[in-house]
Amino acid sequence: MAFQFAEEIAPIQLVESLAYDMQYYPDKDILTGNTLASEFDPEWIM
Repeated sequence: MAFQFAEEIAPIQLVESLAYDMQYYPDKDILTGNTLASEFDPEWIM
């Protein structure tokens, strides 16, 4: 089951994660990474 919001993490873990993501995502996508769905797909729900 997926939830709308992610669990809170320690600030240092957030910084480490964002620094890592900066290597793989363009600037506009760093905060969302691969967690933001851009389209609705009912297959993901089932």
